[in-house]
Amino acid sequence: MAIQKIIKRKAILLSASLLILASCNTNDLIDNRTDNPPTRGDINFQISIAAPAPEPQTKAATAPDFTTTFEDGDAIGIFAVASGSPLTPSGNHIHNARLTRNGNSWDLDPGITLWWPTSGGTLDFYAYYPYHEAATDPTAITFNVKADQSTAANHNHSHLLTAATSGYGKNQTVPLTFRHALTMIQVSIPGGKGWGDERFSVTLRNVKSGATLNLNNINNTPGNEITLDDDNNPEHITMYRLAEATAGNYIFRALVPAQTIAQGSNLFLFDCAGQALLRDEALTEALTMTAGQADKFTRKIPYPMIETVTIPAGTFLMGSPDTEPDRRNNETQHEVTLTQDFRMSKYEITNAQYVAFLNAAGVGSDGSRLTIQNGQKLINKHPCSVTYNDNETSWVFQSGTEDHPISYVSWYGAKAYTEWVSQTTRTDCRLPTEAQWEYACRAGT
Repeated sequence: MAIQKIIKRKAILLSASLLILASCNTNDLIDNRTDNPPTRGDINFQISIAAPAPEPQTKAATAPDFTTTFEDGDAIGIFAVASGSPLTPSGNHIHNARLTRNGNSWDLDPGITLWWPTSGGTLDFYAYYPYHEAATDPTAITFNVKADQSTAANHNHSHLLTAATSGYGKNQTVPLTFRHALTMIQVSIPGGKGWGDERFSVTLRNVKSGATLNLNNINNTPGNEITLDDDNNPEHITMYRLAEATAGNYIFRALVPAQTIAQGSNLFLFDCAGQALLRDEALTEALTMTAGQADKFTRKIPYPMIETVTIPAGTFLMGSPDTEPDRRNNETQHEVTLTQDFRMSKYEITNAQYVAFLNAAGVGSDGSRLTIQNGQKLINKHPCSVTYNDNETSWVFQSGTEDHPISYVSWYGAKAYTEWVSQTTRTDCRLPTEAQWEYACRAGT
């Protein structure tokens, strides 16, 4: 099973015992320049990323287990004001200066110099990542996570980190320790057998992706500096799949502003190339996210899922022509129009798929269930199909026949299977009509 590219930066899940992974370099920002006038001095920064905060005991589903590193090409924006003064939309001592990571140094954009105030005194510094050239007002920086975070680049650049420090003056190195202002949503899917390869994707549903950043509000509470935009319509986020996951197991992540998702919401949509869909179970309680931490979920995907194809609307001659072998004498060909597209299973339902239903539904050895009226059997045991193992009290298929079409199933058994699939996947699944079946099988011939 193919696993996508290894994530190189920004969100590497590590065990809670690893406290910090950070770049911690002190670099002269004015490379190969003369200090002129020498009394003002260059400003040097020590840039790092904070270790996650301890996990709140009251939130068992949350773990502070995403840490971050900067890579070459990453750029941060810096503001500074006289100590004790608030940031303003313009006129700050340093105003949205861009520093870009380059090996072991952070380089200023050409033509920019950073000096201490000629009048002396100290400065308060504010910084954010990723850099936005249009972020001229540090009290109202607009930010949106990527709607498609399936690629490493989009996922990495959906991070939002901030830093602030106060009271530093000439001849002092300014420490800027960044921390996460967003939250991470993670879903682990153990035993992903039957879900194909790189076509498997997960969507985080109906979350707000836009926020406004006010650097004046940075304090000891992560995320306090951002507010959700009022006109922020919920959207779907395609999640990033970790390459580090073991074979047959998946881990997906997305970064979003901290928010509350209402009880009853379906948080995830699982998809295999648009052909096998599974909507997540409804949340039993509201999910309240915390900035700088990860909300983790585990979801078991029913195996095996049903791969479907789209059958386009159209018109065909239903019934057999006189020349077709084995036709019934009472058939009369007639034109039928299907006005809407529909989706149908690409393959016949297999032994493995039907056995999964029989065992999950608790069907007894006689092939019937109490919920079936008049004692109708769902299936007749047959060695060419599936049988009931009395020792294991479960239905089984012969080795090597898991992908063979299921047989000896009654109409009641077929209908019960579709009802189970509908309930399991939270999608609308039913048996095709006679016209839909024949139209799909003839396939334009």
